[in-house]
Amino acid sequence: MSNLKALVLVVVSMVGFTSVAVAAETKIAVIDIQQAMFASDYAQNSVKTSLESADFVALKAKAEGSAADLQAMGKEAETKRLTWSAEQVAAQQKKMSYAKADYDLAVQKNSS
Repeated sequence: MSNLKALVLVVVSMVGFTSVAVAAETKIAVIDIQQAMFASDYAQNSVKTSLESADFVALKAKAEGSAADLQAMGKEAETKRLTWSAEQVAAQQKKMSYAKADYDLAVQKNSS
């Protein structure tokens, strides 16, 4: 019985060494296509041109303006909410939802 265990151990270890030797001979290369494409001069120039275009700059300014408006409205609502009537609260929420929609639209247009 112990001879059988020894034989199995020897066979398993030989198979293990064989697979390590085969793995050492195999060479694997991994290429990141996205990084390769965006690292090219053409892609860099295209991105730079897009970022400097008038449309992109205008949309970015609109998004930043909408974000600032939302922030200001949020602070105003936080400080005055307790003194407002239900109609004033509803009007403020409506304004904030419009500003949020403007912001979301500008961000969506910029990302496409």
